[in-house]
Formats: sequence, structure tokens, C-alpha cells
Amino acid sequence: MVIIDKHSHTPAYRQLFLALRSDIENGVYRPGTKLPALRTLAHDLGIARNTVEAAYAQLVKEGYLCSRRGSGYVVNDLDFSILGASRETESTAEPRVSSGSELGTNPLGDNFGCTFDFCYGNKTGDSFPCATWRALTSEALSGDSIPGATSYSDRFGLPGLREHIARYLKESRNITCSPRQIVLQAGTQEALHNIVTLVDHTQRRVAMEDPGYSAARSVFSSRSCQIDPIPVYQGESGFLSALDDSNARLLYVTPSNQFPTGNVMPLPVRLKVIEWAADNDSYVIEDDYCSEFCYVGSAVTSLFDLDRTNHVIYLGTFSKILSPALRLSFLVLPPALVKRWNVFFPNYLSPVPWLSQEVLRLFFERGHWQKFVNKAKKDYRERHDLLLSCIETELGGCFDVMGSSAGLHVLLGARDQTPQQVLIDRARAHDVRVYGTSQYWMNRSHPLNNYVLLGYSSIENEMIPEGIARLRRAWLS
Repeated sequence: MVIIDKHSHTPAYRQLFLALRSDIENGVYRPGTKLPALRTLAHDLGIARNTVEAAYAQLVKEGYLCSRRGSGYVVNDLDFSILGASRETESTAEPRVSSGSELGTNPLGDNFGCTFDFCYGNKTGDSFPCATWRALTSEALSGDSIPGATSYSDRFGLPGLREHIARYLKESRNITCSPRQIVLQAGTQEALHNIVTLVDHTQRRVAMEDPGYSAARSVFSSRSCQIDPIPVYQGESGFLSALDDSNARLLYVTPSNQFPTGNVMPLPVRLKVIEWAADNDSYVIEDDYCSEFCYVGSAVTSLFDLDRTNHVIYLGTFSKILSPALRLSFLVLPPALVKRWNVFFPNYLSPVPWLSQEVLRLFFERGHWQKFVNKAKKDYRERHDLLLSCIETELGGCFDVMGSSAGLHVLLGARDQTPQQVLIDRARAHDVRVYGTSQYWMNRSHPLNNYVLLGYSSIENEMIPEGIARLRRAWLS
């Protein structure tokens, strides 16, 4: 029986169409059956005649009915057994709005509802420059740049924005590049997908640090690359020996702040890596994901700056400074790969929406960027120092800290070798969420099994002391 819900957001004609479609598929109306006349059905359902006519017209369009002169609307001879089980009876019901997690998962890991969440990567709610961004968005949509909102963007990204990025790289990282070498990307994973396509190799072999960024590894795996682990925990000789044996055409590294250990790649190793790339006609992907946040001196010289052989691809991101939700990153390609990009991607359209690019361009142009970077550096240094002070007070002598010189997280290791899962479970029992590191290793067995990751980009300063105090009670009581 068809029931039209006049309070539903679904139009009445659509409700009727869905109900009749379901009845036809489920055999309520057999092939050759004549449906009720328009006026009759409209009267029975208490709806307008043209509403019924619109529903019938859609059924005709999709092939469920045919309209015969003098006979009205007749069900076509169709076999729906191939569809299997019948549709849910409440086919016109409103979608259920869920407040749970069944619609998706947190890519950084579930916080399990813990009040004190030492998550890595997300940011606090007040960290985004909402007022400025709102004003610049309004400007972008009302200024001389508005034609950009109605046409495809430059496939490398807005030229004005790329010019600002080139200048910022020169000022902050001493990287000299042309705006023509910069390609805007919709996040690191998008960039890595394109690099794998770009670097022509018959055997897809990629070398990457072990442990390393799991999201990068998932991209390489999805592209059917053979991944060679290059250990960062066996000293310089172990790292370089594994690299020499890899026969890889791509090497993915985070030299300024190795993820997740926080180590800095020594200069002799950086030079050897560049030499390896040149000798093997391979390319190094330098993910410089958080060079802005360095708490001891300045960030080390980038591989791209050191390289004179044009075998380093620089990968930068705005996720750590602005927001990961913007999905804004960029590549700086060596000249040869710029030419190859034009060959491989002649019809490539910029994946970053024009509005995001234009607002960011204005953010640079109006002088907001450097002020915001300076503020973010100051805020995270304060939070970093507070976290380390609390760790020393509450956990000193029982836990080791790794990776505290830069970045937005530290690793905390139990000196009594308590396994990380035990540490995670005990912390959770005290309403504190800390994170494991096993996903960053290519093998289940690894030497940092007693370490957990504490991020401090998304936890408020006032929450840190109590959070660490709870960890002491969880782990040392």
C-alpha cells in the first residue's frame, strides 16, 4: 500500500515513484498489469494529478512502464530475479542521521571518547584563522578575481599562489625554484600517487624509511609497488647499505624530522642519498612536512637545497600550519620532471578548488601568512615545553622521550619495557588516549614496542598537566 508522507523532505512524486518501482520489482504489479488511472490514484492518495503523472513519467523513462494509447500505463515484461532479495520496504523513508562512527572511521585512530586525547595531526578548534579566512573568502568572491570561480584553474595551480610559495621557500628553507616547478596538490597522498605515475620505471620499486609514514606506504601499496624497507634504527651504515641493495627508483624520506622517531638525517647520509639517486637515475621524495616547528636551532638544510643533480622532489604541506582539512600541499619538481609532467598529464586539472587557492593567495598577499606562521611557532613551542616539563615532573626516571627537538609529537618509552598496547589500555582506563607506533613499521616485531606516541597539536594547554598526571597514575601506581 502506497502512503505519501506530506511532512517528508522527499517530494511526493519521488515517494510515489520509489513505492511503485519497489512494487513492480517485488511482483506486486506483474508484467502487463495496468496501473491505476492518473485521476483515480491522485484521488486515492490525496495528491495532485500532475504529481502522479510525474511519477509515472519517471517510471516510463527508466523502463518500468510503457504508455499505451487508450490503455494508460502498463508494466513492462522484465525479469527482476537477477536483483536477488527485495528492496527494504521503507524505500521512501528518510535517511537516518547517525551520531556514531559507523559512517566512517577516524584516519588517525579512534579516541574512544577519552577526555585527554594526545592525538597527532589534528589541531585545536581555535587554531584556524576563521575571521581572516572568512573576510578573505568574501573578498575572493567579490573582487577582480571572480572570473576564476567560473573557469578551470591552471593545472599547476594559481600562478599568483605559486609565486608566493616560491618566495616563502626561498626565505624559510633557502630553496631556489621557479613557480613553474611548483604543482599544487590535494594532500600528500594525492601528490605521491602522481609521483608514482610520473617516474617511469618498469619495475615499481619504492624504498622508504622503516619505521615510516603509514599513509605514504598505503599509497605505494595501492599502486602495486614493491616496497623496500630502509631501516633508520641500524645506524648510518645500515641505512645506506639497505638503500644500495634496494634497486629502487624512488626513495621516500623525512630527513628534517624523521617520522615517527623525530631523528634528523645526518649530513653525510643526506649527501650519500643524493649521490645514490644521481648514480642510479632515481628520485628522492623529500617530505618536509613540519620544518616550521623546530625547537633546537633551525631546521636542517633540505635535500632539495643540497642537491645539484636535480634528483630530489620536494613535498610541502599546509596541513601542519593551517589545517589538514584544507587538503593543500605542493610539489617542487626538478626541471626534467616538469617536462615529464607535461607529457604524462597533458589534460590534468588542478585538484585543489579555486576558492581555496585564491583565499590562500590573498592570505599571503595581505601579509597574514608570516604572522600566522610566527604565532603558530610560538604557540606550539609553549605547548611543547609544557608537555616536556609535565613529563619530567610526573614520569621522569621511568620513561624516555624521543623526538622532542622538532615536530608536533614525541615518543614516550617505558624503561621497564612495558608493551605499548598495555600502556595504551592502562591510559584509556584513566580517560587518556595515547597512540601506538606499530602501524609505522613494516614488520610486527620492532625495537620500539615499549613506546607510545603523544601528539600535542590538538590538545589544549590547560589539559596537558592533568593528562600527564593521569598517565602517571595509570602507569606507575
